[in-house]
Amino acid sequence: RRPTVATFLPSLLVAAALVPAVAAPSAPVGARGSAGPERARAPPPPSGGGRGRVWPPPPRLNVAAGAPRHDYVMRCVAGQAVTLSGTVAPSAQLRAVALGPSAPAPSLLRGSFTYAMTSPATTAVRLELAAIDTPATTLATYHVRCLPPTFPAFTVEIAGTPQASHYLVTWTTFIVLFNAEGTPVWWLDQAPRRPIDAKVIDGQVLASEAGGDYYTFREWDGTVSRAVDHVLDHHDLVPLPDGRLVGFEYVTSDRGLEEEARFVALDEDDEEVWVWRTEDHVDPSEMVPAPYKSDNFAHVNAVEPDGDGGVVWSARSLDAIYDVDMATAEIRWKLGGTHRPESLRVSESTRILEPAEVVNLFAGQHDPRFWPDGTLSVMDNGSSDPQRRPRVLRFELDLDARLATVVEVVTDPRAVYSGGTGSARRLSGGNWVATWGLPNVNRYVTELTPAGEPVLTISGVATYRVVPYEAGDLDLGAVRSGMDAMAGSPTGVVGTIVDSARGEPVAGAGVAVLRADGYSLAGGVVTGADGGFSAQVPPGSYL
Repeated sequence: RRPTVATFLPSLLVAAALVPAVAAPSAPVGARGSAGPERARAPPPPSGGGRGRVWPPPPRLNVAAGAPRHDYVMRCVAGQAVTLSGTVAPSAQLRAVALGPSAPAPSLLRGSFTYAMTSPATTAVRLELAAIDTPATTLATYHVRCLPPTFPAFTVEIAGTPQASHYLVTWTTFIVLFNAEGTPVWWLDQAPRRPIDAKVIDGQVLASEAGGDYYTFREWDGTVSRAVDHVLDHHDLVPLPDGRLVGFEYVTSDRGLEEEARFVALDEDDEEVWVWRTEDHVDPSEMVPAPYKSDNFAHVNAVEPDGDGGVVWSARSLDAIYDVDMATAEIRWKLGGTHRPESLRVSESTRILEPAEVVNLFAGQHDPRFWPDGTLSVMDNGSSDPQRRPRVLRFELDLDARLATVVEVVTDPRAVYSGGTGSARRLSGGNWVATWGLPNVNRYVTELTPAGEPVLTISGVATYRVVPYEAGDLDLGAVRSGMDAMAGSPTGVVGTIVDSARGEPVAGAGVAVLRADGYSLAGGVVTGADGGFSAQVPPGSYL
C-alpha cells in the first residue's frame, strides 16, 4: 500500500503535464483515441486493496488538447499520505488549496514539485492553474477528493459517448451525483437515514428518506434551505408549472384500505391548496391481485404534471397510470389495469389490445414521465411473471380518439426480473437513462441507446431512481463549491457516552445532532460496544 501518485494535465498554452514520480505507466492512461471508447473500472471497495488510486485514470494527452477532466476521486487511508508530483511549465503555476478539518495553508507549486495530502486532516485538494504574470486569473481548476470510508463500491464501463452530463442517485445513506465518466463529483451522507427520492429543483437538492415523512431542500453545501412542513410519502414530490409542489401521503381510508393516496398541492408556506383522494374516485375492484404485491390498495409511487392543468400518477398495486384534472377533480383517463369508462384503448404492434390484455400491459410499473413532444414514458417492471423482463414503454396519446399508441420499447438484455423500484428518463438526443429495480442483480444505472445498447454503466449502485441532467442543466461551479465547503469545514464530532454513576461506557446509546434553529433532527448515530461514537455534522449551527 505505498502512496500512489496522481497524474494531471493542466493546460496553459504549452504548459507541461504533471507526471507521476513513481509507478508511471508506459502507455497513455485513460485517454480516448483511435482505439475506441474507454472501458475502465472505478476505485476498489473500501475493504479492497489499491487505496490511493485516482479515478478516473488521469489523462496523458497532447498538451494542446487540454485536460477535459476536472474531477477525480480516490480511496484514502487515514494517516497515509498521497503524493501529487510533477512539473509545471515555466510560464505557469499551480495553487494547491487543501480542504479538510485540519488542512494546511494553500501552497504555490512551480517547476518540479511534490505535494502530499493526508486524510482525514485533508480530504480534498483544489488545484488552480494560472499564468505567473497573471496569478489572480484562474485558467483551469482541478479537484481531487477522498471518498468517505463508507462510500459503497462501484465499477464503471463506458462503451460510447453519453448524452447526459450527470446522473443523480440515492444509494445506501448517500445522495450522489456522478458525471458522464462515472466519477462522483458531489455527495452527501445522510447516515443513519437512507434517502430515497432525490432531484434538483431551482438549483437545490430536494430529497426524502426511507420511511420518513418529510422532504428537505438543500444547497450544494449541504445546508438545509427549506424543510417541507407537511407529512409526505417518500416516493415522489415534484413542482407544478406555477411553482407549487405536488406530492402525496399514504393513508388508511375510511373504507379500511391501507396505502390509499391523499394527493396535495402545497404553496410556498407548505399550506394545502389542493387535495385529491383515491378513496373518493377509485373503486377497490380496480386492484389487480398478484403474488408480488402486498395487501395495500394503491401504493402510489410517482406523480407528474401533465402540462394541461392536471397530474398523472402511478399506482403499483393497480398496474395503472391515472390522469386527474386538478380543477374538476375528475379522472381524465386511465392507462393499463382494469377497465373503467375513462380507460384509454392501447395500440401496440399495429393492433388494438383487448381489455384483458391491457390489464397486463404494466405490472408493478414506475416513473411515468411526459416529454417535450407530448409522449409519455413508463418503466414497466413486469413484476407479474418471473420470466418477464423490465422495459420502457413510450406512448403517443390521442385523447380525442381515446387511444394510447406504443411508439417505442426499450429493453436491456442484462436486466432480469424486476420486483420493484426503478426509473427511465429520456434524453434530448434520444438515449435513455435507466435503473431496472430489484433484485440485487439489477444493481446498476445505465445510459442506453434507443436500441438498448449500453453507452455507460455504473454497476453496484442500488438506487430507487436515477435522474439524469444534460449539459447546462446544473451549475457545476455551485456543485464543486458546495463540495469544497463541506470538505473545508469540520466533518463531525467524536466522543464517548459514559454512565456517570457507574463510570462505565454505554453501548447502544443514541446520539442526536440537532439543528440549533428549531432543534429538528439533522442526523444521529448509535454508540459502539466501547461507548464511542463519531457523528457527521454538516455545515451550519448544531447542538
